[in-house]
Amino acid sequence: MPTVPDIEGYSELIWVARGGFGSVYRGRQDRHGRDVAIKVLDVDDLDRRARERFDRECRAMGSLSWHPNVVALLDSGVTEEGRPYLTMDFVEGGTFADRVVDAPLPWAEAVAVAVKVAGALDVAHGAGILHRDLKPENLLVGPYGEVLLGDFGIAALEGAGRTTAGNAAFTVDHVAPEVLQGQRPDERSDVYGLGSTLYTLVAGEPPFSVDAGTPIAAKLQQVIGRPAPRLTGVPDDLADVVSRALEKDPQRRPASAAELGRALQAVQAAHG
Repeated sequence: MPTVPDIEGYSELIWVARGGFGSVYRGRQDRHGRDVAIKVLDVDDLDRRARERFDRECRAMGSLSWHPNVVALLDSGVTEEGRPYLTMDFVEGGTFADRVVDAPLPWAEAVAVAVKVAGALDVAHGAGILHRDLKPENLLVGPYGEVLLGDFGIAALEGAGRTTAGNAAFTVDHVAPEVLQGQRPDERSDVYGLGSTLYTLVAGEPPFSVDAGTPIAAKLQQVIGRPAPRLTGVPDDLADVVSRALEKDPQRRPASAAELGRALQAVQAAHG
């Protein structure tokens, strides 16, 4: 368990979990008297230029907080130990990864979730923000059962110092093949991540599932060596949409989250 950081204006910090880019704590925001989630990022050497970049990215992330399907960014800064942090609403409903532990979601429910996430991604992409780590673990269940897309922290980290997490920063099970091959991610990389997430919600496992700790080279060989499996037990038009989102060639995927969302809405309309 990591040492609890010292953050001005926050108290009662309790370590909750560790992710690819840092540790998450539950704490109390003293000024407003509310419980919040605080993500402290594993970044060193946050010089002036890196801090300015971090602050710019956080402002962009904050611009998404109005969206009903995005976890709101409440605050950001640097701990007394010099590590950047992000403060967000604390969501107690668990994640959609928890939801599929015992059984996959009915396909219609999973599609409804994916449509909401596609809308949130479309807004983020319009603001110049990539998510970069779409996965069921980052789809939180809100207090009324709504989906909340969380953890845009990876976008804020780009260029903001040196991460100690290295290549473990993204989730290998859901990362697009071109990113595994060293290309810069773009909107279509997020489309792949959402397609992989939707596949997982319906099938109960990722399209390309590997054991924890599998080297990225081995994962890459698996992903580029064969096409993604076709989703079964669902209408053909839904399986077609998911297969398009999981195309190895980004040019063959839906060009945007909005396009993917519209395709999924067409599936809903056809089977409503």
